[in-house]
Amino acid sequence: MVVRKKFSPSLYKKYNRMAIAAGTKYLEANGFTITSSKEDKKADFHATKDNKDYLFEVEVKNVWSGEWPKAWKDIQLPERKSRLIKYADSQNKKLNFLIFRNDLKAAWKIDGDIVSNSNTKEVSNRYVPNGEMFYIVPIEKAKYIEL
Repeated sequence: MVVRKKFSPSLYKKYNRMAIAAGTKYLEANGFTITSSKEDKKADFHATKDNKDYLFEVEVKNVWSGEWPKAWKDIQLPERKSRLIKYADSQNKKLNFLIFRNDLKAAWKIDGDIVSNSNTKEVSNRYVPNGEMFYIVPIEKAKYIEL
């Protein structure tokens, strides 16, 4: 049986718009053009750079505050994000994840191919104590950014 965190409208409302704004600001400062941030229940926004199409998914890690803890050797992304990887592949677009600190002043940028090729394992968390699978991405395969 597949166990997944239920969609939380309150967490979505609290963080999604702010994370998209922070991601947009970072990407535009780095030469991307945002082509859509319309809610389409797929990626959070679409962008182009150097005639290539990209999809971006943003997430806020509530447990991450301040500097990234040295004991955290990986970034955990819910396996349910695999639907975005499949969608990006079907659209021939490059997918990236921006995983933000809770104050949105730092993030990890992770290529979707890195995520899809990462191992998965069950990770207990406050929302789903047992059974939810996560991609385990070593931090050396991600890019740390400050905003």
